[in-house]
Amino acid sequence: PSEKVLMRDLVDRLSGDARTIIYGLYVLELSCNELSKILKIPEGTVKSRAFYARQKLKNGWRGVRNE
Repeated sequence: PSEKVLMRDLVDRLSGDARTIIYGLYVLELSCNELSKILKIPEGTVKSRAFYARQKLKNGWRGVRNE
């Protein structure tokens, strides 16, 4: 599979909250402030969830690349 397909699979494996944050930031290109208003959560929570979601994606990508 292509790298794009592999990344989509990794994103699909994220929890709903993490997937929503990644989708909002990288597909819809919303800012953390915009996402916080839309989701009605503090901006710091958006940033924290984004950080942990990116960590999971990085770790998953390393696993895929090492196979």
